[in-house]
Amino acid sequence: MTRSRSKRRRRHAIPLRSFLFAPGNHPRRVEKALTLDADAVILDLEDAVAIAEKPATRSAIVAAYGQARIGLLYVRVNAADTAFCHGDFTAIVRTGLDGIILPKVESAATIQTIDWLLGNLERERGLAPGGIDLIPIIETAKGLRDIDAILTCNGQIVNVVKAEGGARQVSLYAMQSAENWFEDFGSGVLTNGAMTVPLDPIFASTVNTAIDYHVFLTPRGECEGLYVTNLTPSGFEVRELHHGSSNIAFDYRIVAKRAGYENQRLEDVTERYQEMREQEEKRRQRMAHLRAARAVSALPVPPATRAVAP
Repeated sequence: MTRSRSKRRRRHAIPLRSFLFAPGNHPRRVEKALTLDADAVILDLEDAVAIAEKPATRSAIVAAYGQARIGLLYVRVNAADTAFCHGDFTAIVRTGLDGIILPKVESAATIQTIDWLLGNLERERGLAPGGIDLIPIIETAKGLRDIDAILTCNGQIVNVVKAEGGARQVSLYAMQSAENWFEDFGSGVLTNGAMTVPLDPIFASTVNTAIDYHVFLTPRGECEGLYVTNLTPSGFEVRELHHGSSNIAFDYRIVAKRAGYENQRLEDVTERYQEMREQEEKRRQRMAHLRAARAVSALPVPPATRAVAP
């Protein structure tokens, strides 16, 4: 499991192996869950909490941020199309929260909207941008249908790693490209001024080395200079300039097109995102009409009256 506020949120250096759910409106269960050895504890504001108890449960969950715990602390909020989601975010986005579970995600527009809300709350409250994880859950057929769009939401790709022996956690950011490149790195040693470098077969299976790929070299000692020649789908040669015969070490960086995505470059997705936003707005309108209809049907029906003859 990774942290993924669209692509803007950090991704954990170590995958989360276990999540432990606890209802947010049961303080004793919350206290117990935080002492257990799960990678992350999820305090629930959604299915485990009755509608009438949701507002009060928010405060109880925030109070738990200060309790001692072993793992990370997440909160499962109510779905974005409910009347509770905005209030959930406003209440729980504070220091001490590691991440949020967003249920019933059905479109990229939902993630983008929630990402915008979460980002604004972080800025307003002096929290690190992207510091709170956001994990969307796909629970419906519509969400599965739009899974590709959900997985390609825009934003930053961020990672959080431990520093200074675990005393601090720092953010790292990913460099992005106009085309779909994969990279690999390695080292070698020249023998009499030359070396044949084989590509890692697993890496080679993910890229298209039948077309031109790129190799960048860094010598680790004094020499006439290095160059690359005889690039093949399975490897390349590194030689010293001017027919040199050095036996120095060197590092290399390989950049190759991802297999199946060779012709993609800055794909224009404007119309796709506009269509998703329109679909999301129509869905919200349908949900509003449905809630209104349910509210009307729930009104008490006055008892039938009998006409009394004079």
